[in-house]
Amino acid sequence: MSVHSLFSLYRKVIGAFAFACMVGIVLLTALQVVSRYALQSALFWPEEAARFLLILITFIVAGLSYDRGEMIGVTIFTQRFSRRIALVFSVLVHLSMLTLLGLLIWYGWQFAQMNAVQKAAALRIPMQWIYMAVPVGFAILACHVLGNLLCTLRELARPKGDLA
Repeated sequence: MSVHSLFSLYRKVIGAFAFACMVGIVLLTALQVVSRYALQSALFWPEEAARFLLILITFIVAGLSYDRGEMIGVTIFTQRFSRRIALVFSVLVHLSMLTLLGLLIWYGWQFAQMNAVQKAAALRIPMQWIYMAVPVGFAILACHVLGNLLCTLRELARPKGDLA
């Protein structure tokens, strides 16, 4: 299986995950609204479940959002320089991002382990599983950043005439 087909499969899986989470959030919220206002009896668990799905979708899908260019980027500074200098800045930014993501993965993991005994108020599931979305999501994002860094380094290694 080629890298391209693996990445295509990854995108489909993450897309399906995001879709399932969004459908879950909408259905849980609708269930809570109907229960509260139509049946006059609020359920105690749908809000917590919807919140957990929102946390999962935020962190797990962040890498794909980054890859699609859907995150905020500041290019006003690099647009003033030549392509080669902009690529050097890009390498520095990617290295800084990988350093920050490494710290967030490490401390996210520590935080999840520290809260292993804590249970969610309504669903009674270990909060460790919810908190694990942070290091896992940032690890996925770090893979995307590393891939972009490698592409940037490859582009930077081209002969000078190719980069105007």
